[in-house]
Amino acid sequence: MSHSMLDQGSIQRMVGNDTSITPRLQVLDVKKIVTGQSGERFRLVLSDGQYYIQGMLATQCTDLVNSGQLKKYTIIHLKEFVCNNISGKKICVVIQCDVIQQLNQGIGKPQNALTANSGSSISPNRNNSNQNQNQPQQQQQNNRPAPPQNQQPFHQRNNNNYNNSNRNQGGNGGQGGGQGQGMDNIQPVSSLNPYQNSWKIRVRCTMKDNMRHYSNQKGDGKFFGVDLLDRNGTEIRAVAFNEAADKFYSIFEKNNVYLISKGQVRLARKGYSHIKNDYSITLNQDAIVIPVNDNANCNDIEQQKYRFIKIDQISQIEPKSFVDVIGVVVDVGDITQIMSNRTQNQMKKRNLKIADQTAKIDVTLWNKDAEQWTEDQLKNAIIALKGCKVSGYGGRSLSASGFIDIHPDREETRSLISWLQNNHNGDANNINVTELTTGGGNVNVNAPRRTFAEV
Repeated sequence: MSHSMLDQGSIQRMVGNDTSITPRLQVLDVKKIVTGQSGERFRLVLSDGQYYIQGMLATQCTDLVNSGQLKKYTIIHLKEFVCNNISGKKICVVIQCDVIQQLNQGIGKPQNALTANSGSSISPNRNNSNQNQNQPQQQQQNNRPAPPQNQQPFHQRNNNNYNNSNRNQGGNGGQGGGQGQGMDNIQPVSSLNPYQNSWKIRVRCTMKDNMRHYSNQKGDGKFFGVDLLDRNGTEIRAVAFNEAADKFYSIFEKNNVYLISKGQVRLARKGYSHIKNDYSITLNQDAIVIPVNDNANCNDIEQQKYRFIKIDQISQIEPKSFVDVIGVVVDVGDITQIMSNRTQNQMKKRNLKIADQTAKIDVTLWNKDAEQWTEDQLKNAIIALKGCKVSGYGGRSLSASGFIDIHPDREETRSLISWLQNNHNGDANNINVTELTTGGGNVNVNAPRRTFAEV
């Protein structure tokens, strides 16, 4: 089998943390790993025909295996990756790849890239028992590389460059306890997983929660969360509790960019966040959060990431799901107060009705959002709502629990304005499309609102 099908020498460059290459490699082995913490993952052995290294598929690539496209002896074009220390082993995390060709055998007799220089390398394609007699029995059976020894932690590599590249990047040790943190060895958010001991990401804070307080059997506490976005458009949620919340709350500001490291990556609680990521970050006391002061060089990260759907599609969305929508505000209600069943605290709310070319739907703003956005600001405005929670009561309605933006600079905004002017003379009251919010029982949501005193 021809070695020319693979980019020889690329594995050694990958081990050396050269992520600028996009090599053609062969998959020598694929194994499913199922744990209670991370769900279904796939471990790989990647070869360039001369050397091999252990790998792991990022969660967004698992469909390649499940669909049968990626399997043993497949040739892949590696588009994006990062090499990390995971549980003491050097692992190549495959973030993006394309399947090129399926072969029925391995190419060459590759050596372990991590032990080749020490003379203790083995080949995953050899079955010579004399060569493998010093390897654990389980390793022989799986034809897997020996675990690398004494690999330097991710955040310590090229440490001299950290200090040299720290100019204008928020190297103040008082900002979250970080020092000597530069722009080297930054990895994509999509490559984060619970097995990593060290990592560093560069992200924009797109949403910051208010500090919240709670009380349970363990005592009283407080926490806040932030939504983070990297240059590749991948989002992740980060949360800090108690002392860590006090430490980081004043550091995070919406729209600012940060270098973050040493947080704990955990399995995300999907029902509590609109962020579409299998993992979330817990910022403990020893986490490092450093503002990137040179915001002029942060234009590679979007201000916000939307996944808009048309309003009529919400009728097919399951209740308690999260959606992003954009529409024109056709009706604005007054601020009212209700009692929270859970906290027994008073909550302020304001009901809106928004429309696009397909349908209308009711949206509820809560507390600070209800007070911040007035009727004069909202009426006939184009509003973008991120992370709205879908309710199934009275048809479909939305609870605005995420980010809100008025007249965002987007193509969807210009399209809605053009539609409103060309078809409805610029007046939202003239819009006549399907109502998704129908009220409960025999209640007519279009009936005049009355107070209890008026009844």
